[in-house]
Amino acid sequence: QDTTEPLCLDGMTYKGNQVLVTLCSLQKSSLKWSWTDYYQLRNEGNTLCLSVQENHTVGGSEDVPIKMSHCDQNDDKQKWICTGGFLKNLALNKCINASWKPFK
Repeated sequence: QDTTEPLCLDGMTYKGNQVLVTLCSLQKSSLKWSWTDYYQLRNEGNTLCLSVQENHTVGGSEDVPIKMSHCDQNDDKQKWICTGGFLKNLALNKCINASWKPFK
């Protein structure tokens, strides 16, 4: 289902610390993020950092799930930049490509 409403990454962990895409809400702390001094995105709700899963493919594609993990300034899988309106992981040199499907 497509939506024209703004979408956010939700740091409330789900199934092995995977990150959800959900409708944005200013009241929900798990949707609020801040940059660290080490190019990490830290979730204000749980203080974990956005990370990519290592050595993981989905259905034979090159898609790599993102997850929450304890912040480690030396972990390149947690380093991100914002470029051209996209979040790009520095370890994999890939941008986040997310879609939203409501729960049934």
